[in-house]
Amino acid sequence: MWHDARKVGLRAGALAWLAMAGALTVHAQDPVRVLWPDGNEVYAWGDTIRIRWDAVPAISLVGVALSVDAGNTWCELYAGGISRASPGWGDTTWSVTPTIACQSGSVALRSASCLVRVSNYIGSEFDRSGGLFTIDSTPAPSLRVLSPNGGETYCLGDTLRIRWQAYSGVPMARVILSADGGDRWCDLYPGGGISRGSVNWGDTMWVVTQYLGCALDSVNTLSTACLVRVANYVGTEEDRSDAQFTIADSVQVEPPPEAVDEPSDCGCGSGTEAALIPPFVFWVGRRVRRHRKHS
Repeated sequence: MWHDARKVGLRAGALAWLAMAGALTVHAQDPVRVLWPDGNEVYAWGDTIRIRWDAVPAISLVGVALSVDAGNTWCELYAGGISRASPGWGDTTWSVTPTIACQSGSVALRSASCLVRVSNYIGSEFDRSGGLFTIDSTPAPSLRVLSPNGGETYCLGDTLRIRWQAYSGVPMARVILSADGGDRWCDLYPGGGISRGSVNWGDTMWVVTQYLGCALDSVNTLSTACLVRVANYVGTEEDRSDAQFTIADSVQVEPPPEAVDEPSDCGCGSGTEAALIPPFVFWVGRRVRRHRKHS
């Protein structure tokens, strides 16, 4: 217990020293975070969009708005906003219609440049979808993997966010990883998959480990040919990452040229030398995706 307290104290002291030295910037948790939709989803007229967000306790009323032109103009989805006391706080649904009424008039909902924004109704804080999504007149695919979708690199110990979209006929999903381009697959949740009613449905996290148990033995996940597949546990529908991504034990860190002349050999937080090379940014809070400025 004393040793743990001492470690925490030393870590806090080191962070404080780096902050005073100008080598570290500490950011608190974002006041508002849009969790869903977050990019690459496809919805059709008549579908129901689940809109999820987090907000700090000081925010008691939010506005929820939709843009079909990548954020140039916005249409409010709920007149008067949504209060913290309402059942829809943090997790609400909206039915897609062919048009939506905005201040400028009726807007057609057929676009591949859609975003959702959640903002403090009586303040300036806001966040929006991390990427563009699509609303069209045609039905969306029955099941789609949204991320990882190719080109990403994860290190051992990283949190890999797995996102998918499935129509109502998929009650339970298998989430499966391949480290050899799709020849062999291993369940990430072997206890029966993820059910539609669970909090992890459509948006779950997996801590990257080097060895993953499969049917007969374990598989080494370190590879540049990784794929994620999500499949209907009681049906035939499935989808996989559009392209391969990488799981590595470390990532080469190139320091700023003004800091040192020789490249550092530490990465993925495995070493200590890189922590002394300014400037460094340290994020504090529950956020696992990239940070976005609110402006």
